[in-house]
Amino acid sequence: MYSTAEARRSEARVNQLGYFSEVQIIPRPAAEPNRVNVEVAVKEKRSGSLTAGAGVSTASEYFFSLQYQQQNFLGMGTDMSLQAMVSDHTQTYYIRYADPYFLDSNWHLGVNLFSNETYWVRFVDERRGGSLTLGRRVPHTDNLRFYAMYAYQVTNLESFMGSSSIYRKQPADSAIGSLTLTLDWNALNNYIDPSDGTRLTAEVEIAGQGLFGGNNDFIKTRLEALAFQPVYRGTYLAGRARFRFMDFDDGDHLLISERFFLGGPRSLRGYEVASVSPFFLEDDGDYTPIGGNKDALFTAEFIVPLSVEMGMKAAVFYDLGYVWNDNQDMDLLGGDMLSDWGFGLRWMSPMGPLRFELAFPLDPRKQDERQQFIFTVGTFF
Repeated sequence: MYSTAEARRSEARVNQLGYFSEVQIIPRPAAEPNRVNVEVAVKEKRSGSLTAGAGVSTASEYFFSLQYQQQNFLGMGTDMSLQAMVSDHTQTYYIRYADPYFLDSNWHLGVNLFSNETYWVRFVDERRGGSLTLGRRVPHTDNLRFYAMYAYQVTNLESFMGSSSIYRKQPADSAIGSLTLTLDWNALNNYIDPSDGTRLTAEVEIAGQGLFGGNNDFIKTRLEALAFQPVYRGTYLAGRARFRFMDFDDGDHLLISERFFLGGPRSLRGYEVASVSPFFLEDDGDYTPIGGNKDALFTAEFIVPLSVEMGMKAAVFYDLGYVWNDNQDMDLLGGDMLSDWGFGLRWMSPMGPLRFELAFPLDPRKQDERQQFIFTVGTFF
C-alpha cells in the first residue's frame, strides 16, 4: 500500500546523502486505477571539486594545498579524494576511496593510504601507513551501521623542543597495527551540513595484543553523541558530548602521540592545538604536556543562517573539557574542567567549508597556551 509517511521517510533518506539541494517525492496517477507512480525530483548540487591554494591560517602560519574530492564519483555515490598539503606545521598526503554500497550491496568498502607529519606543541609526529574498512548497514534498520577497520602505520617522534626527559624516551619508528570496531547510528537530516537529528557513535580500537602487529599494545574507547535541534526560522542548536578512555599494558613503550590531548579548532577552541593535557614539571621549571588516558568534551552552539544562497552562517559557541592522567579519576563535577566561549562566521564556499572564529578562554591555568582567532577548512562540527 502507498504510504505518505514512508514516502516522507524515503525523501529524508535521499536528502541525507548530501548530493542534492532539493528533493521532492511526487505521486502521479498510473495507468491502472489501483496503482500510483512515484517520482523523485532532485536538484543536484556540486559534489566534486578540484582546488589549489595557498594562504595563512592560525593552525599553520602558511600553507600550500592541492586537493581533488568527489563525493559522488562517476555518479555512483562513491567518495574519492586525493590531497597534498604542505605548511609550517604539517605535511599531509593521502588517497581515500569509499563505496558505501560496494557491488550494489549494503556493504561499505573503504581504502586509505596516507603520509602525515604534524608539528605538535613539543615534538614532530610522523606517520605513514594505510587502512582497509568494511562496514554494513544493520539489517532492518535505516540509520545503524557497523564498521571494522584494520590499520597499520609506522610512527616516529623527533625534533623535541627543550630538554624534556619524557619525550626523549620515545622509541623511533614504532609500528602500530590495530582493529577498530565502530557502531554508528546516524539520523542526521544531512550528512554533510546537518541542522536536525542525532548521531550516536561507539568505537573501540584494539592495537597490538599479539594479534594485529606493531610495537604498541593498547585499547581505546570513544563514545560520542551529536544532536541538532531547529529553533526558529532556520536557526538551530547543536550539541556534542564525547568521552574517551585508554587502557595499556606498558606505559614506558606507549607513544605519547597515542595519548589524549585537547585544544584547537575541533575541541577547546580557546586553547592551542594539543596544549590541554596533564603536565610533567621539568627540572628547569618548564611544563611539558604528556597527554592523558581519559578525557571529556562538551560543546554547545547556536547557529543563525545569514544567507541560504551563499551558504553563510553565524555561530555562538561554548566549549567545556578536560584531560585526566593515569592516576586521576574522571571528575566531571570538579573544578578542573576548562572552558571557553566565542563566536564566528561559517561559509560553504566553492573551496569547501570555511570557519572564521574568535575564542576566549575562561579562567585558564598559567601553563595553558591560548589562542583567539581560528581559521580552518573542513566540516563545522
